[in-house]
Amino acid sequence: MNLARTLGTGVALAAAALVIATPMASADSQPSSTVTVSPAPSTVTSKPAPTAPPKPQVVERPKGAPETGGGPAETSDLAVWVIGAAGAATVGAGGLLALRRRRVTN
Repeated sequence: MNLARTLGTGVALAAAALVIATPMASADSQPSSTVTVSPAPSTVTSKPAPTAPPKPQVVERPKGAPETGGGPAETSDLAVWVIGAAGAATVGAGGLLALRRRRVTN
């Protein structure tokens, strides 16, 4: 009876951890479908009068790669830690139960 209760508790803990961690893990995923919008057809038929070419905004062009930050945002490994802790607790409880039964029978 104790073994069944221990295993049931372990399964319940693992299921609770999975239910809690799944929305957090899936929140970082990209959307599965993309929507493309085609531009509306233009109804203007006349062309504007030609003008002088615009002045460049930057006179001196920078060299090298842009420094935009350290890279993509770090993702949380909370789900992995929670599931691992639930598994370790289940294995530990099962081991303690087996050790206790072994001592009682000897």
